[in-house]
Amino acid sequence: MANFVFAATGRTAHGTGSAAWIAYVAPTVFLLAVVCGAWWFAVWSIRRCENWGRDSDGGAGGARRRPPRPSRSPVTDPAWWPAFEREFEAYVKATARKPT
Repeated sequence: MANFVFAATGRTAHGTGSAAWIAYVAPTVFLLAVVCGAWWFAVWSIRRCENWGRDSDGGAGGARRRPPRPSRSPVTDPAWWPAFEREFEAYVKATARKPT
């Protein structure tokens, strides 16, 4: 009877069975993942270092990921600004509370 129970559950009499393979496969999969991750990181680092110091103008410095922003013209006040300041000053004077 005992042999039938062990055969039905997939276990043998001494405690090992079909689940024993996980003790060998899990560390192997983990080690393989670590090795593949290290290889990917090494390739990524080498490619990044190959582009170090190369610019389109041949100058020194790191590689740029995006072009520089275009320079803006000097900031000037819009044409409507003086009228707004006058109207705002009049509004503040009209609504200001008098000190008590």
